[in-house]
Amino acid sequence: MSQKLSQQQFERGESEIQRRLKFTLLAVSRASSVTSLEVRNLQSLNAAVRIPIGESLGDTIGKLKTWLDGQKIVVAQYTTTVDGKGYKYTVRFRNLDDADRFRAQFRLP
Repeated sequence: MSQKLSQQQFERGESEIQRRLKFTLLAVSRASSVTSLEVRNLQSLNAAVRIPIGESLGDTIGKLKTWLDGQKIVVAQYTTTVDGKGYKYTVRFRNLDDADRFRAQFRLP
């Protein structure tokens, strides 16, 4: 059964659509800015140490871990990769303060 909408119902419907559209656009806008902020924060949570070929990987990582333990810093993740220049030890921290303290201690950018 079809019904004809009155002008008032039509206008209310149109304003409802406009309201939902504005809400959707606002949500997308907020999501986009949160996403880029999260990406920046994730990058800032990472700190990397380059260990040149010839230096002891075990000794260097041992020193880093000893410092982390002494500061009572629990890392979220760490990885070690190797390339032609040596090893790269990357640490992901749980918060920006810990990452900044680590960078300051080991003179990282």
